[in-house]
Amino acid sequence: MNKQILVTLVAILVMVFAVSSVSAFDANIDSIRVNNVEALNNVADLGTFAGQTITVQATFTAEDNASDVSMTVRIAGSGGDSVSTERFDVYDGSTYTRFAVLQLPSDIDPTEDLKLYVTIENDNGGIATQEMVTLKAQRESYKVEILDVNMDSKF
Repeated sequence: MNKQILVTLVAILVMVFAVSSVSAFDANIDSIRVNNVEALNNVADLGTFAGQTITVQATFTAEDNASDVSMTVRIAGSGGDSVSTERFDVYDGSTYTRFAVLQLPSDIDPTEDLKLYVTIENDNGGIATQEMVTLKAQRESYKVEILDVNMDSKF
């Protein structure tokens, strides 16, 4: 019985030490540009097209020193994709700009807005900050796509 209590106490101490050793990291996103148009705080209705490749530029200020930092850009939803930048180090008070190129899903519902998430994170402290931008997605007017073909199988 005493051995179980000792093992439990050691396990709790190890967990407390592991949680306290994770270094916190904080940052503020100052600007998000999609295809060179300012998008943070939804200052403009950004029109995009299904299947379009977009360029996302995020400028952020680090509030701590941190290593292995990356920017991840993703589209929410089942058809969404994500892309991450290479990892880099940041220093407290410095401002950084990172770029990512992302292809929008081609199977969109034009009546629903796309939600683009820009996340600054690192391996040790998790997510430092995240912002969401709304994109107005639409289909191209005169694009023909063959969705299904019915043929007689006798040739």
